[in-house]
Amino acid sequence: MSSTLPLVVLRVALSALGYGVFRVLDWSWARVRLRDLLASVLSSLGDRVETSGMDLLRVNREAFQITADCTYLELSLLLLPFLWFRGASFRSNLARALGVVAAIQVVNLGRVLLAIHLHANCGDWFTVHDLPDYLIYWPMFAAVIGLSARRDQAVEAAGQGMSGARGGS
Repeated sequence: MSSTLPLVVLRVALSALGYGVFRVLDWSWARVRLRDLLASVLSSLGDRVETSGMDLLRVNREAFQITADCTYLELSLLLLPFLWFRGASFRSNLARALGVVAAIQVVNLGRVLLAIHLHANCGDWFTVHDLPDYLIYWPMFAAVIGLSARRDQAVEAAGQGMSGARGGS
């Protein structure tokens, strides 16, 4: 039996907990910030933009509701346990987690921005939103989990195992 199995089980459990936290919380602050940022950028692209309520964005007469799923915070919370490497320092783990979460947010901003801009200007929603969502979300998810698994295998092969894991700052 692999010594990485308990770590994998722990990561999956923490990932499921992250998903639960995402579904329970409101995330209105994130939706409003995303909506306002999108409104600003879309306006600078020449689109007619209006906001109303907490999460409504109207672009060229097309209405869009910014939901918690639009923020990709779910993906970030799901991946956090897989970004924490045993044997790495606290500072290194924190930097990795913050860097990946920031990258996810930048990619997501571009994804949502393009989807809304293109759809508001006659693009098909599936083509400009759903398809890119699938092509971004799942490969990102798989890449981070794959990286984590390779790192765990390398640590195990080096003989550190779970009992030799050291944390620190």
